[in-house]
Amino acid sequence: MPASYSATISRRGDDGSVVTLIDGQTLDLDDGQDVSDRNAGVLVLGAGESGASYVPWAKVTEIRFASGH
Repeated sequence: MPASYSATISRRGDDGSVVTLIDGQTLDLDDGQDVSDRNAGVLVLGAGESGASYVPWAKVTEIRFASGH
């Protein structure tokens, strides 16, 4: 599934996440490296030359994607 279809990714406890698509559908993701405490974190790229920031997965609550839709 292309990321462009995603509106948000919300962490659910230590072993799962919920992906909400731009059309409102939700996908429950459980017990995989990308959505569990085995995930090292998220690299957030800034616009232009503002650099990048690393956010440990344990500190992520929700990721919201900007959409041109």
